[in-house]
Amino acid sequence: MRKRQLLTLLFVLGITLPIQLQAQVKEKGFFVEGSFAYADEHNQRGYENYFIIKPTIGYQFNSKWSLGFKMDIQCGVEVKSQQYLGYTPFVRYNFCHIGNVYLFGEGKFSAFKRRENLVGIGIANGYKEAGISLGAYLPLNNHLKVICQYLHIGYSEQYQKSGAFIHSGDWGIDANIKRLQLGLNWTF
Repeated sequence: MRKRQLLTLLFVLGITLPIQLQAQVKEKGFFVEGSFAYADEHNQRGYENYFIIKPTIGYQFNSKWSLGFKMDIQCGVEVKSQQYLGYTPFVRYNFCHIGNVYLFGEGKFSAFKRRENLVGIGIANGYKEAGISLGAYLPLNNHLKVICQYLHIGYSEQYQKSGAFIHSGDWGIDANIKRLQLGLNWTF
């Protein structure tokens, strides 16, 4: 008898808990987000490792649309590494959710500027990008989400186009490891 009651309780919780978790997602309000990425690439100066930190602010209008602004800070590990500071306005559209995981596309325009000027090595002082990236987030509670983003599909003037990059001129799909970003989103 106890076994049957326990199974009934687990069945009821298994049905109602996902519904309650889904109902807890905050659909409107300001948000702050922080993302982190790691990259390594081989360029004309050798092999470089660098970290990318992306603090973000924005506003979520409803369960589908968000608008925001990111700073993109790329810091090289080596002393003479390229270091860039990027500014990125974006619009995000949540197009699907599977269970508690929400999938989105993000349209953005980025302008990057070199933080130090290494003269005489033939590298531009900055570059621009415009395109979309894909991502997903998992709400942990009413305010906090774990977020993951990957890919860049669109235009890029970036000097080094190597690795997992399919392109025709400045247009293409960039699937390099630096495009994989993990972070947290807090909506209040």
